[in-house]
Amino acid sequence: MPVCSHCGKEVSEGIKFCPECGERLKKEFTPEEKEKYIQELEASVKEEKPAKKAKTTKKQLRVGIVGCIIGVIAIIAAVVICTAPPEPVDISVSGSWEGDLIIVDVITNIPDGAVFQNFVLEGTDWDDYDAGFHLVEATVDGGGFTIIVNVADFTQDIALVSITFGPWATTQPQSISKLYKDGALLELREGVDAEILPGPSARPERRMLQVERLLSRS
Repeated sequence: MPVCSHCGKEVSEGIKFCPECGERLKKEFTPEEKEKYIQELEASVKEEKPAKKAKTTKKQLRVGIVGCIIGVIAIIAAVVICTAPPEPVDISVSGSWEGDLIIVDVITNIPDGAVFQNFVLEGTDWDDYDAGFHLVEATVDGGGFTIIVNVADFTQDIALVSITFGPWATTQPQSISKLYKDGALLELREGVDAEILPGPSARPERRMLQVERLLSRS
């Protein structure tokens, strides 16, 4: 028969409170129940233990180090490319005058996307304000560009073609202006038939490239 743990009085099976002292009776577990309870407790403790971290092998460590080194090299290369000065300009200009059309072909190593301002003047005198005049904008694509100008208004049989590149021009892409630092880094390759002209007296570093050719009517 169960005994009250508080007063020692024997009590009947199944009651929750001691009729002698009124205290709540503690449940006594059988050996089988105790064993089952211990097993369940041990199982729950095992489930709560964190899984062991997988060990990093030497091979994995080497691969990680090599990957980091490659990433650093790529970043350094990108910085060097972005800060390297542009190549000296190489440019060739050829043209013809057929009927009412003047056709000019330009080949250059100036990067694609660069914008050129091209002038076609009747005669050879820039100060002749009565002469015909055309301005044609062109963008480098695939290492050059072609302009075709209708000069039916020209009465003279000679024309001056001026191919002009100004890195500082407002129509110039920002990437081109930065590459040539608004003209400060504009240089010609040795032997190229062209000119580098200084900028205005207030900004002489804003240089520009100019190539002039005379064409006669066929």
